[in-house]
Amino acid sequence: MKNKKLVYIILLLTLSFLAFSKENNNITSANSNNSNKPIYIEANKMDYNNNVITYTGNVVATRGNGKLTCQKLTIILDKNKKIEKVIATGNPVYKEPNKLVKGDIIEYDVPQDIIVVTGNAYLQNKGNTVQGDKIVYYKKLNKAIVTGKRVQSIFIPNNKGAKP
Repeated sequence: MKNKKLVYIILLLTLSFLAFSKENNNITSANSNNSNKPIYIEANKMDYNNNVITYTGNVVATRGNGKLTCQKLTIILDKNKKIEKVIATGNPVYKEPNKLVKGDIIEYDVPQDIIVVTGNAYLQNKGNTVQGDKIVYYKKLNKAIVTGKRVQSIFIPNNKGAKP
């Protein structure tokens, strides 16, 4: 019975990282081959309690060429044990070749397919950057809204894949 629970938790953890590296995600996917690669998550501690999985302390999650680092990664499950929300806090940074996402909090609403970066929100894609207090990215619509006291963007003409 304990082995079944362990396998189930490992499966949930694997699925949780999918939120940060789903195929065709313009913010977090450098190539579609990541969807077939294994996911590795390391932290100082993992706690599973009442449909909430929490990693704390020097969290590093990698998949293919994508890497998420933070101090706390929380995965919230719905009543059917499916991932509802993933929240990265404590200096969260997500990197892939040509992409960088960071802020005070990075949240992924799985059912709605929406990524929200709040507090010092910053996105760099192939050298182009945008920053503000909050970035909301609607993956299904391929639409982003950036808000704040003053939104700043830098666009590099004829950019051929500059690395962040």
